[in-house]
Amino acid sequence: MKDLGFEKNRYKPASLVNYISAQKGGDISVERAKMLAGTNDTFQDFAKVYEQYINVCNTKYFLDFDDLLLKNVLMLKSFPHVRAKWQQRFHYIHVDEFQDVDHIQYKMLRLLKSKDNYVYVVGDPDQTIYTWRGADVNFILNYEKDFAPCESIVLNQNYRSTKAILDGANSLIKNNTMRVDKDLFTDNESMIKIEHHSFPKESEQADWVAKRLKEFKQNGQDYRNSAILYRSNYISREMEKACRNHHIPYMVYGGQRFFDRMEVKDMLAYARCVLIQDDLSFLRIINTPRRGLSPKTVDTLTSFAYERGLSYYEAATLYREFTPKVNKALDQFIQLIESLKRMQSLGIVTFLEHVFSNSGLKAMLEEESELDRIENVKELMNDAKEFMEIYPEATLDEYLQLVALYTDKSTMLHQDHVSLMSVHAAKGLEFDHVFLIEFCEGVFPNERSLSEGKHALEEERRLAYVAMTRAKKKLFITDSAGHSFVLRTS
Repeated sequence: MKDLGFEKNRYKPASLVNYISAQKGGDISVERAKMLAGTNDTFQDFAKVYEQYINVCNTKYFLDFDDLLLKNVLMLKSFPHVRAKWQQRFHYIHVDEFQDVDHIQYKMLRLLKSKDNYVYVVGDPDQTIYTWRGADVNFILNYEKDFAPCESIVLNQNYRSTKAILDGANSLIKNNTMRVDKDLFTDNESMIKIEHHSFPKESEQADWVAKRLKEFKQNGQDYRNSAILYRSNYISREMEKACRNHHIPYMVYGGQRFFDRMEVKDMLAYARCVLIQDDLSFLRIINTPRRGLSPKTVDTLTSFAYERGLSYYEAATLYREFTPKVNKALDQFIQLIESLKRMQSLGIVTFLEHVFSNSGLKAMLEEESELDRIENVKELMNDAKEFMEIYPEATLDEYLQLVALYTDKSTMLHQDHVSLMSVHAAKGLEFDHVFLIEFCEGVFPNERSLSEGKHALEEERRLAYVAMTRAKKKLFITDSAGHSFVLRTS
C-alpha cells in the first residue's frame, strides 16, 4: 500500500490478505482480477495491491501459504516426470474431512492419483460449511465420476447423539437437494426430546439459558459439558452478560470475549489513565482517536520519561519542544484527561458517558458507521449500571478491578467453564448439552443467505445440521423476537 501511495488507514490489511488469497485460490490472474473489478474503485485498488504483491514475491523469490499449494499443483501439472515420481512414491493417499478441501487441494489430489496407487477419502457432504473459503459440496457428489472406478461406503451410524436429536437433524437436512441421501441412526434410543423456546427479548432468552446451566451445575454436572452456539459472533454479548450476572464462568472461542473487544478496551484504558495514569493505558489512547501525533512524537515522549524517571503522562505534561501543532494537540489531550478526572464524582456510568462523548471515540465510531462497536460501548455502560445497582457505594477503581477479573484468561483456561462459540468454531466438537440460540429468520438463516437463493440457504441448513449434531444428550433451540438482523438495522 505504501509503494502504491495509499494512505495508511485506507484499507484494512486483513481485507487485502483475504482478497489476495481468494484470487489465488480461484486461479484468478491479476489481469482477470482487474477485469472483474470493473468500475469499482475499491476493487480496482485491491487488484493493484494484488499485482504489486505478486511482483514483490516474484522479485524476492517469496512463497506464501497459498503458493505452497499452487506451485506444487503447477509443478505436478507441468512436469510429467515429477508427477510420475510422486504418484509412485505414495501407494495409499488418505484425505480426512474431505468436504473441507478447496479447488486447489482437489486438483492436487487428482494429479497424484494414478493406476499405481489408491485414494481414500472420508467426508460428509452435509457438513460442507466452508464454501466461503473454497470448499465445494460437488467434490463429494462428483467423486465417483472423477476417481472412477471406485467404491462408496456409507457410514451412517452415529455414536454421539440420541435418536431424538438425529431425527431432528435428519428431518432438517433432507430439505437439501445437493447431498448424498443418507439417514443417520444410533443405538442410543433415549427419546429425551429437543426443546424449543421463544422469548420476547434477547435478555430473557439469555437469562433462561443461564438458569438452565445453573441447574445442570447444581445437579452435579460440570459447566464444561455445555456449549452455547450461535450463527455469528456478535450474538454473544447478551449471553456473556447473563453468564456474568449468574456468576457462570465462560470462555468465548473463535471470537473475542466482550471485554477484549477493541472499543471496550479503549474505554477502559481512558478510565485507567484518568485514575492512575499508567503507561500502557497512555500508549493505547494517546492517539485514539487520531490527534495528529506521530509514532516519532510518542517515542520522543517515552524517551524523555525514561531518562527522568517519569510516567508517560507526566512527560506529556512537561515536554513542549515539538511544533506548535503537536504542542496544541498534547495540550488538548491533557485538558481532556484533567476534565475527566473531575467527572469521577458523578458516578461510574455518567463518567463513562462523558469519556465516550468527550474523547472523540463516539464521533469516530459514528463516522465509520461502526454500529456494532457502538452497541458494545453501550453494553459496557449497562454493565457498569448493573454493577452500581449491586454495589451503590463502589468507586471507579473497584469497578476496574472487577473488570480485570473478567478479562483474566490465564485462569479461565484451567477452570470449569461454559463454552460460547459460533457454529463454525464448534465443528468437530461435542457436548452433553447444546443451546442453539437466536435460531430465527434473518439471524440463522442469516439475511444474506435469504437474499442469495437456494445455494446459500442449503449451506445454512448444513450449518444448522452441524450445530444440532454437536449435542450428545440434550439439545435446546431458542429464539427471541427482539433479535433479528432486520430489526437491528432498521
